[in-house]
Amino acid sequence: MVMADRKLKRWLIAQSPLILLMLGLSTVFLFSNARGHFYRYGHHDYVSSEHLANAVNYSPNHNFLGFTRQIILSDGNSWYEAYNRFPPAGYALIKLATLPFEGLSTQIYATRVLMLIFFAGTGVIAFRCVCRLSSNKWVALTATSMSFSSYYFLYYNDMISNEVTIDLFVVVMVFHSMVIFAQEGRFGQLVAKSCLALVFGWHVYGLLMAFIILGVVREAFIAGKTTQEINGLKMSVSKRLVTLVRAGVIGGVTSRYMMLACITLIWGVLVLIYNLSREYLSLNINDNISLNDLPSFQSMLNRTGLDKLPLSDESVLRTWPAFLRQQLGRIGVLSTPISFQKLFLAFSRDVSVWIFSIYTGIVLALCVVGASLVRYKVLVATLIASGFCWAIPMRNSTEWHEYEAVFYYGIPLVFFAFVAQFIQKLSNRWLWLLVTVALASFVISAFQISRIGSDSEAVEFHEAITADFDAIRTITQGNNIFVPIADKYSLHIEFTGVRHGLDYYLSGNGIILGDDPSIDGVRPPRYIIRRERLDKVSGLLTPENQLVFLYDFKHHNEHN
Repeated sequence: MVMADRKLKRWLIAQSPLILLMLGLSTVFLFSNARGHFYRYGHHDYVSSEHLANAVNYSPNHNFLGFTRQIILSDGNSWYEAYNRFPPAGYALIKLATLPFEGLSTQIYATRVLMLIFFAGTGVIAFRCVCRLSSNKWVALTATSMSFSSYYFLYYNDMISNEVTIDLFVVVMVFHSMVIFAQEGRFGQLVAKSCLALVFGWHVYGLLMAFIILGVVREAFIAGKTTQEINGLKMSVSKRLVTLVRAGVIGGVTSRYMMLACITLIWGVLVLIYNLSREYLSLNINDNISLNDLPSFQSMLNRTGLDKLPLSDESVLRTWPAFLRQQLGRIGVLSTPISFQKLFLAFSRDVSVWIFSIYTGIVLALCVVGASLVRYKVLVATLIASGFCWAIPMRNSTEWHEYEAVFYYGIPLVFFAFVAQFIQKLSNRWLWLLVTVALASFVISAFQISRIGSDSEAVEFHEAITADFDAIRTITQGNNIFVPIADKYSLHIEFTGVRHGLDYYLSGNGIILGDDPSIDGVRPPRYIIRRERLDKVSGLLTPENQLVFLYDFKHHNEHN
């Protein structure tokens, strides 16, 4: 018994940094997820409603096509508003989270909890990565807690999306396998996890691009230098240069980095073909469209900027400085815990911007200098560069979607890890103080971010909207519903605050939006949704609703 107690005590002491981190991360469940409705400013619930609508529609009944809205046609087929641009596994997970629940609010709540689980899991894996690289769990605890205290992490941690929360989890998972590969040579695990990540999302390509390029350059340099040493120094300068380049190219091409590049590229293309083929077959039932007309293909062109003027055109190049300034600003915000942001706001606006810019420059400079001094240079440089390797090729997406700033996660991790290591060298007591500050910063930041969008009247209003649609959805399954254009804008903007909320609330039905419900080839609507309560109309089907009302379309038309 005594021996068991001692073992348990030693284990608790050894694992205390991880336990403290998990306790800190668990506070997001307490502060951030009291919402079974769509209500938060900005992109947060626009994306949440869009992805949740896509996920609940994801089924074999629709050939596993990702779509947000459908209209049921006269022949029984459907017209789809496809949103099929991401790999399938993330949507499948979100769908599974909704299956045990019937109510809309409980489905929203359950998927938010799922997102928070992935957020906490990302923090744990990031902690393990820094542990391996720094060989110090307290440094890893400090770096992870401080990094995950920023606005972008905490504001978007319960956004229902496989594009961010789930995708970030698998990206950090792949980086962890890169660390294991560098330290233990386990290449098979790296390949397997990279392929698994590509079934969930595309962001891992930013990480893989940085890792492969840096790894190939390193191996090519080592191969060329080794060949020179073997051949001796009696060769002419030109011959030594040719030998260096030739050996470097051969060494780079035959490396496991290039093998990883080939495997993940081929696998990613197969996943993309799977997506595009399902989309093509589903949409071609009613519309004679070509591959170039597919929504996902058009999205690819748009996000990479290939649907616009060539990059050599002056009008396109002129926007790059502004774009890079924007990204540097986001890196600065990502590297600043919310609880510390008031330090920048204590001065006038111009002075605050100036100080914030200097801080961002210090963060990046310390990361670059530190990367050149550590043992695992390729890994640390990969963390720093991977965000840019995604943001720059996908400029048209990252420019407008601020939540994609989370994929610069490596920069604050590296920055705070170096700061913690420097503090440790000065004094262990100072490190314990920094650990305390980091944990407190995370908890305080999580609490502060939870106050955003917590207005009691607005929350009650959105809860009532969700409850109204719960009553509507139990009646309408599998039918076309007409939403007049005026009510459409009222529901989209004034009430749900998001574009795709209506698509989710009425999922399983066809939705006809506009002024005229009569469309050639479309099954006539059976129901109509109005913002008005017309008590004289006998076709009112939801008399208990408060804000949104469902009517039998035939009775409503007879009244009008």
